[in-house]
Amino acid sequence: MATTITHEDVKPRVGVPSATTTYDTEMDTVCTAVAAGVDAAVDAAYLTSAAALVKLAAIDIATGTLIVGIFNRPGYAEQMIAAGVTLGGLDKDGAKELIKQGWATLAPYRPDKATATAAAEAAKTQVADSAECDLSSDDMIFGSDSAEYDY
Repeated sequence: MATTITHEDVKPRVGVPSATTTYDTEMDTVCTAVAAGVDAAVDAAYLTSAAALVKLAAIDIATGTLIVGIFNRPGYAEQMIAAGVTLGGLDKDGAKELIKQGWATLAPYRPDKATATAAAEAAKTQVADSAECDLSSDDMIFGSDSAEYDY
C-alpha cells in the first residue's frame, strides 16, 4: 500500500486555511515527492501494518519541506539589522527539525533496520530457549545508535 498525502493533510500544519487554494498544486507536488521517497525508504511490510504512523511521518517531512521552501523565497525571511535592532529573519531550524523528526520516526521501519530487528528477535528467542535471557532486541541490534540512523 503506497503512502498518500495531499495538501489537505499539510495545510493545517503549515497554517494555510483550507479554503485557500493558492498553494494546493505546489503542496500536492511536494506531498507526492515526499510520499514516493518515504515509500522507497520504508520496508514494504510496514507500509500496510504501520500505515498511519508512516503517513504522519510523511506529513511532518512534507510540512517541513514546504516551510523551508517558503523561507527560501525572496522576501520571506530577510533580516535587517540597524542600530542594534533586528527586524525580520525567520528561523528555518524548526522546519528542519520537523523533517528530521519525520525521518527519525521512520528509522525503525527502514528495510535494513527491520531486517536487523527481525534477526535480533529470532536470536533472542533462540537464546531464551537455551538459557535464561534478559536481553531486549535493542541490545542485540549492532549499530542502531550509529550515525547511519541519525537524520
